[in-house]
Amino acid sequence: MTTRLFFALLTFLSLSIFSAKSTSAQEKTFRVDAEKSTLKWNGYHLMKSYKHYGGVKVKEGSLTYENGKILGGKFVLDATSIDVDDLAGVKQTTLTKHLHSKDFFDVKNHPEVGLEITNSFEQEDGSLYVLANLSIKGITKRISFKTSIEESTTGNTIIAKAIIRFDRSKFNVDWGSSNLAKYIVDDNVDIETKIVGRIK
Repeated sequence: MTTRLFFALLTFLSLSIFSAKSTSAQEKTFRVDAEKSTLKWNGYHLMKSYKHYGGVKVKEGSLTYENGKILGGKFVLDATSIDVDDLAGVKQTTLTKHLHSKDFFDVKNHPEVGLEITNSFEQEDGSLYVLANLSIKGITKRISFKTSIEESTTGNTIIAKAIIRFDRSKFNVDWGSSNLAKYIVDDNVDIETKIVGRIK
């Protein structure tokens, strides 16, 4: 009887340890592949009914993921890399310089933009609703957005896609804003995001 009890206890402990390892193994941290990741910004001109668009580079970041849910993540964007893709020549150079100036992102004094994901929730349609903190020009505000996650068959790579919208006027990026008399540029900016992450 004692021998049976001993082996039963041993089996229980073995299964418990295996289960704990299996559970923790499902949680993965992915490092952002900056070369493969893309971010495209879209800004909207209200008076002339068109938009400008361009890119911005991600410097570094990581994402913690488990069973279809984002547990957390931190990303740093290079504000000095903000460029313009819909113009060329002098017009392109002029707008790029303006975006870099104090009227907009003041990249000389604030060369980085931060995004910290704090939690996520699955929606009824199967999409993932993300809560995050966005930091621009030393100001941090809470934002939320939907994202989709694709995981490779090996589980070593994920691709996260989202359109992140934020109100630039809340970060003192207020040239041509509704906060001013000359309201010509929409306060909302959209970032079309494709983040590629690889297992650390």
